[in-house]
Amino acid sequence: MENGAELIVRHGKDKACTSQVLYVESLDPAQVLQIGHKVLLGDGILSLETIANNGTEAICKVVMGGRVRSRMGIAFPDSEVLLPATTSKDLVDLRWGIDNSVDFIAISFVRDASDILKLRHEIRKHGGDQRIIAKIERRSAVQNIESILDVSDGIMVARGDLGVELPLETLPVIQRTLIQQANYRGVPVIVATQMLHSMITSLRPTRAEVSDVSGAVMLGADALMLSEETAIGEHPVEAVRYLSSIAMQAEQSFQFEEYKPRLRESDWQTVPDAVAYAACGAAIKIDAGAIISCTDTGGSARLVAKYRPQQQLYGASSNPTALRRMCLYWGVTPVSCAVTGTHHDEVDVALRNVQERENLPNGSFAVVTSGLSVREAGSTCVMQIRALNFRV
Repeated sequence: MENGAELIVRHGKDKACTSQVLYVESLDPAQVLQIGHKVLLGDGILSLETIANNGTEAICKVVMGGRVRSRMGIAFPDSEVLLPATTSKDLVDLRWGIDNSVDFIAISFVRDASDILKLRHEIRKHGGDQRIIAKIERRSAVQNIESILDVSDGIMVARGDLGVELPLETLPVIQRTLIQQANYRGVPVIVATQMLHSMITSLRPTRAEVSDVSGAVMLGADALMLSEETAIGEHPVEAVRYLSSIAMQAEQSFQFEEYKPRLRESDWQTVPDAVAYAACGAAIKIDAGAIISCTDTGGSARLVAKYRPQQQLYGASSNPTALRRMCLYWGVTPVSCAVTGTHHDEVDVALRNVQERENLPNGSFAVVTSGLSVREAGSTCVMQIRALNFRV
């Protein structure tokens, strides 16, 4: 697309776009665009302005041109678009995910908590137990973030679409706010979009991108996500290596004392919250070699991770699904732990496995959180301080 050129934008499925016609699959542009409305492509890199609309197609002028590729994202920031968060195709994909035992389902264009609840109903209707990640990419989602967090298993700060819906200069504050609110609830938060965008073509990230990645980690993000860098980029392996290296270096400078005030009184919410908070404090007091959360679902480890322990945190479980899910939680190292039937046996196996894994000396301490029942989800109510004595 060249600057100043005119382009027809119309609805069409499985149609090839040309230099004169741009087909949109998800909605009918003629029904939402008015004269003067913007159309943005590729997270706002390409920009059009509507100059006419005859009811069946919109005519747009290219304001900022460039290369258009298949399946490129499109946004209508000036228009009222009333699309559901889940389409019929999404439900087909959801069924595939349930049948193939995926661990997390991400839902796009969330508006409020009802979108999450509808998706959870669909998952349970088909016999699934997948966790739900809400992608925060709409203005309404930012406005309803507290209720969304209450019913979600994680959120993604989707900065590309947020930067289209909201002024770019507001994104840093919005990102910080979303991370802090997720941290307070112990809900994992992923920061995504253009983390290392230059590495789509370059072998090295820019200094600004390194600062961006590091800043997200130090703000309290649980995870970072690459998109185009690994989906269509020329150097996907190098991009992952750089992201990992930058994140690990940033974690060495994580400001625990600055993080703690945002969690003030959050440990009052539930008994498991109080136990998780106490475990982190006890581990510091006794200079523990490890914190071990014995868990069936991964929930106990997630709560301990919420308080950002300074000791290494292990999530011990015999549940393969929980072991995979815990990889998303901040600082958690999953450890497979075969359950032999009793709470005492469970803890002993976890202690032995962690000591062997980390080669910890006999006599070093571990703080253990667990429940009185091996299999009862959400039952964390016990904190123990145990000496490790399993090495021979």
